Amino acid sequence: MTFLPFVFNSLVFFVVALFHYYWVFGGKKGITVVIPEIETKSKKVIFPGKILTFVVASIFLSISLLYVFISFKIEPVYSFKTHILTSLAVVLLIRAIGEFKYIGFFKKVKNTDFAKYDTKYYTPLCLLLSIITAICIFIN
Repeated sequence: MTFLPFVFNSLVFFVVALFHYYWVFGGKKGITVVIPEIETKSKKVIFPGKILTFVVASIFLSISLLYVFISFKIEPVYSFKTHILTSLAVVLLIRAIGEFKYIGFFKKVKNTDFAKYDTKYYTPLCLLLSIITAICIFIN
């Protein structure tokens, strides 16, 4: 039963990684609502290319595997579990709080498609993953 939080987080990061790989290999579905936009709605804040998207996808896949390795007590990852999980929880919490302009709970730009999805899905998911990661620290 104590492995369920690990499984949940691992699956979420795995699915997020799959979406990123999908976009790397030419997928278009959902791509318009995952990049922050300037208030004019048509201008993106960043323009990640395929290489950067591939790197991000690989990071998400690695995080997914970290949860699996820790839940199954696979060394050497398991030896650093507290440091790894604490770092992930803090990064996810910082993402949920945001940078006060385009992302997070305290963003100023709120009328773009990205901002609406960020408020409804991305930011609460980051907070949930952060909380579950903190739980993982204490149960393992």
